[in-house]
Amino acid sequence: MKKLRALVIIILLIQPCLNRIDAQESKHIFGLGIGRVAYNDDIVYANTSAGDFWFKYNQDIILNFNYAYKVFPYFRIGGYFEYEKAKMESHTLGEVEGSRFDVGLHYLAEYPGDTKFRLQLGGYFAFSVLSNELWDESIKGMSYGMMGGPCFYAGKFSFALHVHAGMSPYFGDEPEDVDILAPKVFLKVYYNL
Repeated sequence: MKKLRALVIIILLIQPCLNRIDAQESKHIFGLGIGRVAYNDDIVYANTSAGDFWFKYNQDIILNFNYAYKVFPYFRIGGYFEYEKAKMESHTLGEVEGSRFDVGLHYLAEYPGDTKFRLQLGGYFAFSVLSNELWDESIKGMSYGMMGGPCFYAGKFSFALHVHAGMSPYFGDEPEDVDILAPKVFLKVYYNL
């Protein structure tokens, strides 16, 4: 009987702690996004030995995979991988196929904190590699900028519409430098593990 009473007392003492642990959200968030370039006229500049060229996007698709850790209840920081496949067109060179990938860091804050609809605002910084069918080798650079947009929470899932506005400078031997000024729009799905 004493053992049963001791067990009941232990359960009664531990129960509030168990409820609190169960009610807490995980701090780990995984996300997947799909996007496109929002504005496509003359947003890629290339400086080559043959001259300077401006390209516009004909079609593209961007995939974004990300992970974030909640440092504070409404602020997260993490890493991401992004892959883009695009067709671009220049007045002098015609249509060119290319690809880009980024590996980097991002941060995101949201407001207000206790509602289903929230506004998210953050930024990103990444190492980037750009290649296309005209160049013998890929050129390397960086991508950096701001991102933001609305987000809707539905349990462990959340859905966001983000605009990424930034710059991506690349440097190499041929071409000497390339600048991408493309604003992007993403539909992202997050899962709070």
